[in-house]
Amino acid sequence: FKLYLVTHGEILFTWNEIQYGAFSDNDEKTGRYRYFFFEVPHDEAGIYFDTPDDLLNHLVQGHRLKDIITHVKVDFR
Repeated sequence: FKLYLVTHGEILFTWNEIQYGAFSDNDEKTGRYRYFFFEVPHDEAGIYFDTPDDLLNHLVQGHRLKDIITHVKVDFR
């Protein structure tokens, strides 16, 4: 998951019947990459993180993403 994000991939996955996504993009203001996490359908309510580790520490339905990522259903990568 982390390696895929840092190589600028996009990931969609399902956890407890809710679909989520994550991708990296270039912040035009700083020139640095940042990591975006969202619930599908994608809207402006997503959250940006500075590092993949910050994203992996994000709570998803009360669980840290890093603790559930090996148990999710991967829909797209």
